[in-house]
Amino acid sequence: MPYPPVILWPDADGFVQPMASLAAIQPAWRAPLDEIAATCRSACGNSFHSLYIRGSVALGQARDRLSDIDAILLSEGNMDTLDKPWRDRLGDRISRSWPFVQEVELLPASVSSLRQSDKLCALLKTQSVCYAGADVTAHLQPRRLGLDLVFEGWSLPNDIALARKLQTTPKAGKARSWMARKILRSSFELVMCEAGCYTRDLSACRACFLRVHPDQAPMLNAAFDLALGRISEQPVFAALADFGTGWLYPEICRTYGADLITRNASSAVTGAP
Repeated sequence: MPYPPVILWPDADGFVQPMASLAAIQPAWRAPLDEIAATCRSACGNSFHSLYIRGSVALGQARDRLSDIDAILLSEGNMDTLDKPWRDRLGDRISRSWPFVQEVELLPASVSSLRQSDKLCALLKTQSVCYAGADVTAHLQPRRLGLDLVFEGWSLPNDIALARKLQTTPKAGKARSWMARKILRSSFELVMCEAGCYTRDLSACRACFLRVHPDQAPMLNAAFDLALGRISEQPVFAALADFGTGWLYPEICRTYGADLITRNASSAVTGAP
């Protein structure tokens, strides 16, 4: 039975309230999370600060063999040892030991980077729960609908360019689905103020966007089918990529300010397929 969409609503003061919580995490997923936390503590030593979980696991909606573990590791010191090969090895080990875990996506960040990355602060404040270590979220600024919560739109052209580049590699299919999810969530970010809420649920993203832009239904329906693996044709991918760079991203720039997009793009939080 599918889970209901997770919708984050503003409180009486207009600040979006998170739904991620330790209590929501399903019991079976705690063992791999404990292993990730222990491995990160060991790798960081005294520099370990905290580990945060976000996404379906933090919402209690993880699905066996479909859901990833999305984590953010905060460290006090140098994180050169936590490079992508190290993170890939950790993910492979977790998936072998707990086959119901589809993948592990671990984003390392320094505590000092919280002063430079507004988007990382927003991600921690609205979508994450502290699983281990000292929780910083109580000290982070609360967030409102709109510019505060534009995550995917910042890097959309770069993400589309990467997905295009990966079409000649074994990751082509995964890159198409990843790009489609980026387009769906970016399209919602464009209309979130009209929607009056925040969500990352793909179905809800599509529905909210189409209430404002019903003429774009062919593109959004194709993105939804591609994201869910119902279709995978190259012409559909190419059309969506053109839509993302030719219509959607310019609309995001027009709505939120092109100068803001340019200035803040370097602080975007994103993940490659």
